[in-house]
Amino acid sequence: MRTVSTKRNRCYPVLIVCFLLLTVSSCSNPLARYVKQYKCQIAGKPEPGTAYQYVDRAMERVHAEQFDCALAACSEAIRLDPRLASGYACRGGVLRNQFEYVKALKDYDKALSMQPDNSDFYYNRSLVHYGLENSDQALADLEKAIELINSPTGKSFAYARRAEILKKEGKLEASINDYTQAIRFLPTFPYHHHNRGNVYAELKEYQKALTDFTEALRIDPANVYFYEDRAKAHRALGQEELAIKDEMMAKSVNSR
Repeated sequence: MRTVSTKRNRCYPVLIVCFLLLTVSSCSNPLARYVKQYKCQIAGKPEPGTAYQYVDRAMERVHAEQFDCALAACSEAIRLDPRLASGYACRGGVLRNQFEYVKALKDYDKALSMQPDNSDFYYNRSLVHYGLENSDQALADLEKAIELINSPTGKSFAYARRAEILKKEGKLEASINDYTQAIRFLPTFPYHHHNRGNVYAELKEYQKALTDFTEALRIDPANVYFYEDRAKAHRALGQEELAIKDEMMAKSVNSR
């Protein structure tokens, strides 16, 4: 009986060591997903109880610029429900904000494998691709997002985002076409007019640029940048007095 008891006692340290190794090495630990990831608290608020609630809590943390807690909340959502696509998209978004583009891309790929028709996932993955300097993939994701987005506002911003990338690639006519679509879907957003005006200015089509800058100022008459860029267009057209007037307006607005 003593011999059996001694053998059993000798096994206990080995089992304890194995368990500790598994706990420390979360990558190889099959029980890792059972370990709670979120350890942050918000005073006066109850702890989230479901995966969806942890995604919402992550968004709160992002708005508060508490990215470590946001990341933990997204990971907790995934732990609670590994089939929740928004959990991976949540974590991908936080990682993108931290410039962890490779990890973010992996999460968005996972989210899209679960919800291949989610326009938001395509839009946000395009930002990750662009961060990785994969312009072609970013444009392809925006193409898909534009196809899937139903809301006029959403389509407008997807077109504008693609227009921005096209401009940086020197595809100015294509950029103008996309900004025109963005304006069509959301004509009251002044930056669409302003940004298209800048593309026209790059093409040296200053009269069209002037028209866009003027429309942007009609919508937002207190924007310093709009006055400054319109002043440049006036000057390029030889309208020095109007250029000086816009520069004075820019200074006036800036001093308020």
